Amino acid sequence: MTSVDDTYMKDFTTIKKSYLETKDSILQLKKYKKFYIGVTKDPEERIKDHYNNKELKLKSMFVLCRCQNNTTAKKLEDKLLVRFHNKKNCLNKTQYGGGGVDEGINYIYVAFK
Repeated sequence: MTSVDDTYMKDFTTIKKSYLETKDSILQLKKYKKFYIGVTKDPEERIKDHYNNKELKLKSMFVLCRCQNNTTAKKLEDKLLVRFHNKKNCLNKTQYGGGGVDEGINYIYVAFK
């Protein structure tokens, strides 16, 4: 069973402000232990994909930021991955993302086991 929670979601404003807001949300939420940062056009489908991935098996997702285009989504995800990819309990293997970026509105998220 999977879940998507958008109570932490904010609309993208500037890279600096949105980075600070999403970083702070991740720091608050990571008490859930192992976490994964990503971007997607469809949060419901993405959490199902992560849950079905035998290596990740992620169950819950918090949507943190709605970006109006793929360029800002990719920049924000990259900035967050640089900050968190080598931290304890981060499941992202590299500081590079972009796998879920698509044209139009995209959502930055953090997901947990």
